[in-house]
Amino acid sequence: MAFKTFTAAAILMSLGLAPGVAANEPHGSAACAQDGRAEAGGYWLDARLTRNANAWLLTPQTNIQFAPKQYGGAAVPGTGHIHLYLNGTLIGPITHAGPVSLPLLDRETYVVKLALTTSDHNEANFGVCREVRIAAPVINK
Repeated sequence: MAFKTFTAAAILMSLGLAPGVAANEPHGSAACAQDGRAEAGGYWLDARLTRNANAWLLTPQTNIQFAPKQYGGAAVPGTGHIHLYLNGTLIGPITHAGPVSLPLLDRETYVVKLALTTSDHNEANFGVCREVRIAAPVINK
């Protein structure tokens, strides 16, 4: 099973724990569902989160059609990708239906936010987001 992996360096940078530049969450974004499936306008989003010894595996579940070839192009109704945020900072897109690997982090808790977005990166076109709070185990250095 293929899945996208976000490196620990990219995630630590998004948390402000390493130097770098990351995009901040847009102002005025809709309140996110905390439990269960988020729905609006006929579109829905949920997420399954599991943990193994080295990472969290985040599997988004949605009824939009992923359109990686249209990424960055014009909005097409019902197609797009998912924005992945960690503690309010955009760390990358999810452009496929498979699981995403998030390395275990040296922090007590963090918030993962998923937001449906069209190819032009406009989250308001769907108005659907889901938030998950997770506790990270302490990693011995």
